[in-house]
Amino acid sequence: MEEVINPLSKAAIKKILRTAQAFIGRSSIALEREYPRSRRRHPTSNVYLIPCKESSILWIPNIFEVCDMSLVQFNNAVDIEGCFDLCNNTLESIKPNVWVDEDTIIQYYSEASGQHNFLIGWKYSCLLR
Repeated sequence: MEEVINPLSKAAIKKILRTAQAFIGRSSIALEREYPRSRRRHPTSNVYLIPCKESSILWIPNIFEVCDMSLVQFNNAVDIEGCFDLCNNTLESIKPNVWVDEDTIIQYYSEASGQHNFLIGWKYSCLLR
């Protein structure tokens, strides 16, 4: 029997993107405390993963242990398309598959493995200093 895919609502997709945006600029210690379900992607990695039923959020700290980018991965094609459409309809497009809002930039790309990602970072890198 096939599993029925219930697509996420626009509000749910927006909440996932906003959560990933909220990670940026936060320390690893604070994020580990706030999201106890997070775990290192690999034992020797500094990339943390927060798995959910419908998506995963990875947050990637820099050398100062501050998250300077996060990655959203949806688990089905319907939600990937929904997020892509949401970005196209609500954010300013600066290039194909690249959008900006007030302070963040989002880039959509797919890996050779077939994994589709939405990379989220700060619009102005000077904010990291």
